[in-house]
Amino acid sequence: MSTGPFTLFDTTLAGLLSGAFGNLAVGPVSAVLLTDAYSPDLVADASLADVSIFEVSGGDYAPLSISSPAIVPVAGGAAFSSGDADWGDPVTMPEAKYLVLVKGNAGSLDPGDPLIGFVDLDESGDGVASVNGRFRISTPVGGWFDLTRE
Repeated sequence: MSTGPFTLFDTTLAGLLSGAFGNLAVGPVSAVLLTDAYSPDLVADASLADVSIFEVSGGDYAPLSISSPAIVPVAGGAAFSSGDADWGDPVTMPEAKYLVLVKGNAGSLDPGDPLIGFVDLDESGDGVASVNGRFRISTPVGGWFDLTRE
């Protein structure tokens, strides 16, 4: 699977600087999956309410709590990392095009929960799915994103 880069929404940086996100390392951070009908809007998409109509449904899918969130030092700054987004094995998952990280608890996500960023799960196609197999999105090497000085 050829995933694209993790992309932050415009409101994420303001939220991080203002403290609206709190400490990402203590969570909660959740992963939601979206269909190929979603078209990312880096400016307008700010909360779960902006994307929830595109959330996949069916099979074994449910929003997932991200394990082991951490702020890790990198050259010139810090990165946000975590354990992989792993729905398990064997699971049956509907086709998903995007993984979106949300600042909120997977078991009780609220429409106002802020979006952090997204990754295109299949840049060359419509999405990925699983039928009685593993469904895991690996955390990118170096973390989901970093903030570094120029």
